[in-house]
Amino acid sequence: MKALPEDTAATVARIEAKYEVIGGMVQCDRIEALAKAASDLDGAQIALQKERCLSRATALTYVRLFARTHPEEPASD
Repeated sequence: MKALPEDTAATVARIEAKYEVIGGMVQCDRIEALAKAASDLDGAQIALQKERCLSRATALTYVRLFARTHPEEPASD
């Protein structure tokens, strides 16, 4: 794969991160709706579960973005 110009690579990374966060938020909303509909958890437990889900989704997006923008350099022995 050929290298993209720096501004194009940054734009692609920004778009990818945006949609990864949106996808994570949708999944967290789905989990929340299922918990409300089909579990015996109370509101506080469901809210905590959703906040944890959002935190994980955000952290995962950050790690993916970091990995994309900081490719591993080959080891020089």
